Amino acid sequence: MSHTTEQQASTASSSGQASIAAFPILTDERLNKLADIAVGKMARQLQGELLVTSNDYQLLEDINKHMLTEYKSMNESVRTISQQGLPMRNTYQAYRPELDHINAIVRQVDQLDKMAKQLDSYTMALEQQLQQQLSRPS
Repeated sequence: MSHTTEQQASTASSSGQASIAAFPILTDERLNKLADIAVGKMARQLQGELLVTSNDYQLLEDINKHMLTEYKSMNESVRTISQQGLPMRNTYQAYRPELDHINAIVRQVDQLDKMAKQLDSYTMALEQQLQQQLSRPS
């Protein structure tokens, strides 16, 4: 081997030993301790997730209870309005013939007004013709 190749080989073997030496030897006791730590962290994570989920369900339950109260209140309001509307509807039905009669009278008055305007226009036209006839020398 050449001198550079020998140097590279010795450096590679010494750096490989250094990287292996950086890690402690894993005994059964050390592995058990690391496993216990990992399991404990996972348990805390799962407990946190379960707590969040439980809080979400509690919030949904509270919202549902509130909405149930609101729906009951709205239902009662609709029932009250419906009960109040029934007498008004009956009163309207009782006055319906009179209201129809009033509407017919209003239509007749509108026709009479239209006819009065036409008659007024016709009278003015006759008056102008009469004035023209009178203003002509005979």
